[in-house]
Amino acid sequence: MELHPWGCAPGDPETPDQITFDLDPGEGVVFAAVIATAVRVRDRLERLGLTPFVKTTGGRGLHVVVPIRTDAPGRVSWDQALAFARTVSEAVRDEDPERMTTTAARTARSGKVFLDYLRNGRMASAVAPWSVRARSGAGLACPLAWGDLDASFDPATLNFGVRAAVLARPDPWADFRRHAASLAPVLTVRG
Repeated sequence: MELHPWGCAPGDPETPDQITFDLDPGEGVVFAAVIATAVRVRDRLERLGLTPFVKTTGGRGLHVVVPIRTDAPGRVSWDQALAFARTVSEAVRDEDPERMTTTAARTARSGKVFLDYLRNGRMASAVAPWSVRARSGAGLACPLAWGDLDASFDPATLNFGVRAAVLARPDPWADFRRHAASLAPVLTVRG
């Protein structure tokens, strides 16, 4: 069963608790380019004092996900979360616009990695960690450590058939919520 939750605090649909950058390769894009884009997103987020995590999507892409605070001093609105994700995505795209795009139209994605920041609006969703995708190959949306992403990494190897072995290893996202940070100090920073 495929799960696509909102990126909000449990029991509080009005409060985003994470920012998701969905990196989706267009036609003709090799997975190494998706990894390179994920590293660029990670590096930019780390420069802003945030702790990004990475996972496969169960398809051909990656998600870079940042836990954010939901308490009163750290809370942001859906509009603020979306604006922040857009600003970061556009800044990363501007580093190499020949290889990356923030334009959702399929025609703009050919040969590029689409930085989909739209997963951060109210009622938008993203595939949940550990979800098995209802697609050919039954890919697994699998939390990863950044060190897992090397030149030989193939997301197709993470699927329903290997779920027991994947679940038996240490969870690279075990301390995800512990790294939640406030977006307030960086909302006005240009990417």
